[in-house]
Amino acid sequence: MEENTSIIIAGIKIMEPVAGLTNLIVSASGILIYLQLTSKKTSAVLRNQKWPYFFLLMGISSFLGALTHGSRFYTDDTTFYVLWLTMQSIICAGISFAQFGTIEYIFSENKNKGILNTIVWIQLALFIIIAISMKAFVVVTVHTAVGLLSVFFVNLFSYKKEKLSGRWISAGVFVAIITAVVHGKKLSIDKWFNYKDLAHVLIVVSLILMFIGVKHINATYQKTSIKSN
Repeated sequence: MEENTSIIIAGIKIMEPVAGLTNLIVSASGILIYLQLTSKKTSAVLRNQKWPYFFLLMGISSFLGALTHGSRFYTDDTTFYVLWLTMQSIICAGISFAQFGTIEYIFSENKNKGILNTIVWIQLALFIIIAISMKAFVVVTVHTAVGLLSVFFVNLFSYKKEKLSGRWISAGVFVAIITAVVHGKKLSIDKWFNYKDLAHVLIVVSLILMFIGVKHINATYQKTSIKSN
């Protein structure tokens, strides 16, 4: 049986403090990457318009995750479920924006680009509806797997087509897949650094690798712009 850890600070009981802390690290990483990609130094014409929102939504969902973990002792089942569902819905939306970002770059000149985007929107809506009706984490897991695997294979294929960004993005997704294995198999080091904490650390690594890939996308846009001028 899984042993839940807790600490008391100023009379307030905080559940799973390490999970909450590592969630905040993931949150800060995602939001800082978003700010970097959308900074004034980055021209709106040159940057990929969808990928930044993947990082932002991952940051927001992780912040909610920290609240969900830390406040579990004080929240009733209904409040906990609302927080959990909101967090999972944001995660699903974030994964979809990773798909949108991939479509925007890899299929920018493909006439079926609009159809691909529509499929992703339908996929997102269906999974959120199913998650609400079933109240099951496995639904979110399946959506994440479908979304990330599609991003992984498309970017891996693009790397073979000499798109350097594909190498980093597919590497980041591969780390995310390892994260899912760690979480699914509950591979823990200690009760104070369990599978949740290890998974959060791996997510940070995954975000950084994907960030490097997106920066290469921006560099590609810049080179294309220079050549066209």
